[in-house]
Amino acid sequence: SDINNLQHDEFVEQLLNKQNRIYAFLRTLVGNADIANDLLQETNHILIKKQSDYRPGSNFSSWAFATAFNVVRTHRKKNQRDRLVFGDDILDDLAQRVQMYDLEAAESHQLLHDCIGKLNHTHQQLLTQRYFREQPLKAISEAMGRSTSSLAVTLCRIRVSLMKCIQFKMGDVSR
Repeated sequence: SDINNLQHDEFVEQLLNKQNRIYAFLRTLVGNADIANDLLQETNHILIKKQSDYRPGSNFSSWAFATAFNVVRTHRKKNQRDRLVFGDDILDDLAQRVQMYDLEAAESHQLLHDCIGKLNHTHQQLLTQRYFREQPLKAISEAMGRSTSSLAVTLCRIRVSLMKCIQFKMGDVSR
């Protein structure tokens, strides 16, 4: 049915969009890139198998992190003989801190997005060309008919403006 297709599409989009964050979470918990990659694959396998448990609109990151955390716990139990294994209390605390950081990063990302939306169209285009399309400053300056140094100053002013906007909004959020 169309609803199932939409739910599947949202699930796949969420899973793909969160790969780096899930990997970073796992990497933080296990401290080894190769093990984190293996555990990411195992986490993905479980998430796909349990796809019907996911409810569109719910917090995918929390669900995925909880699944990844359980994969780490299972991995730890299998490898308890290793000397560098965190205790459960340290692992729990570390997982909570990483999840809190992830929420803060998502909030900051949204604030940045809101602040970019308040910039004039020319400044938005400049940010897009420089940071999202990663075009060299020289190429942008040539296309705009401006000097590289004046463009660098403009970008610096835009970054300062964005920083002030985010700090202001964070102040509003905490009140």
